[in-house]
Amino acid sequence: MPIRPDRLNYGDTIGVIAPASAPPDLKNIDRSVAALDALFSFYLEHPERMPRQHAELALRQPRHRVVCDYIAGMTDHFLLRQCHDLLGIPAA
Repeated sequence: MPIRPDRLNYGDTIGVIAPASAPPDLKNIDRSVAALDALFSFYLEHPERMPRQHAELALRQPRHRVVCDYIAGMTDHFLLRQCHDLLGIPAA
C-alpha cells in the first residue's frame, strides 16, 4: 500500500497506515483496555515490581500517579509482554 500524505496526521509514524475510514479493531481495543486495567492493579498492589526508580518514587508520591506514568510510557508490545510475564495473560 503506498503512503498517502493526505491520509497522515501530525505525529503519525510511517509503518502500517490504516485508511482514515477503517473501523476500529474493537477486539484489540477490549484486549488492550483489559491489559491496562490488570497491569495497573498489579503495580498498584506491588510497586516494588516496577523498575527501582519508579518503585522508590511510589514511596514519596501518590502511588496511582506513579503507576499511571510508568504504564503510559510503555509501548503496546511491552505492555502485553508485561501482562504475560507478570500475570500469565496471553500476549496474543
